[in-house]
Amino acid sequence: TGTLTAAGSDSKFYNLTLAASGQTTTINTRRPKVTNILTFNGGTAAGDQPIDLDSTNANPLSINVSTVMTFPEIALNVIGNPINIPSYDGYPFLNVAHLSSGATVYLVASGGITATSMNIAATYDSVTFDMNGQDMTLNGGLTFANGGDETSILTTNGGALTVNGNLNMNWSGTNT
Repeated sequence: TGTLTAAGSDSKFYNLTLAASGQTTTINTRRPKVTNILTFNGGTAAGDQPIDLDSTNANPLSINVSTVMTFPEIALNVIGNPINIPSYDGYPFLNVAHLSSGATVYLVASGGITATSMNIAATYDSVTFDMNGQDMTLNGGLTFANGGDETSILTTNGGALTVNGNLNMNWSGTNT
């Protein structure tokens, strides 16, 4: 059991491992930014701050299935194709984005996912969240957000999508 604390407003980490099995890690720092790989090892990750994950790694997120996440958000700002998203029942709000040129595809691993809610945001080019035939349940809403001529795409490929909240489409620029 411990607390992740960083001084100042920039909380930057390269390869961060949290929540050892049977332990609680409390995130007590302003919106930590992780570069490369974020790992959850089966304990509880708690706190009131989102975690940003910026990576070019094809497997930027590793989650032991017994992990409990009680912090509000994982913001995935990942570049590459495809980006593998682990199967997990208990994601917080997932903010999947694309923040540089070139299309990005997120691919769900076998077993599916459950999350609080999700935002799929294309800022510089298209971003695709491919359920890869796996089931996905969002206990809240699903939002598609585009910054201009970009495209946010959700592909089920035969997987069941359950959204227990609102479906929102936020377009700007020339999208119609």
